[in-house]
Amino acid sequence: MLMEPITCALERYAFGQGPGGAFIQADVRDLSVLAPYAGRAQMVYLDPPFFTGQRFSMSQRLGERGWRGAKDARVQLPLYADQFASRAAYLDLIRCAVAAAKRLLRPDGSLYLHCDYRMSAHLRLLLDEELGPD
Repeated sequence: MLMEPITCALERYAFGQGPGGAFIQADVRDLSVLAPYAGRAQMVYLDPPFFTGQRFSMSQRLGERGWRGAKDARVQLPLYADQFASRAAYLDLIRCAVAAAKRLLRPDGSLYLHCDYRMSAHLRLLLDEELGPD
């Protein structure tokens, strides 16, 4: 599981509180480690796959020849697969993440869900169901 607490070097507070917050990057498959933060998060940002159906990779240059532009001096490295069995499977994953985010948020907290045109309408309806239209 990917969970990485990152110390915040600079924080701003409306009510004069001091630093001490945390930036936590976690994998939605096991959020039990976030239980101590229930009801305490000021903001949750979700950046799920976009339901593109594609596999993503990157091209890494190898050695001096690669950096000089030689096409045969590169290797393709897999990054991630944005593939799901169905739209329902994708929405189930997002519903799980939103439910976990809701448990983490304090009453005045904010949730940001990064998406694109492919699923934005579906995700808006899902958010309305999970969080209410307001």
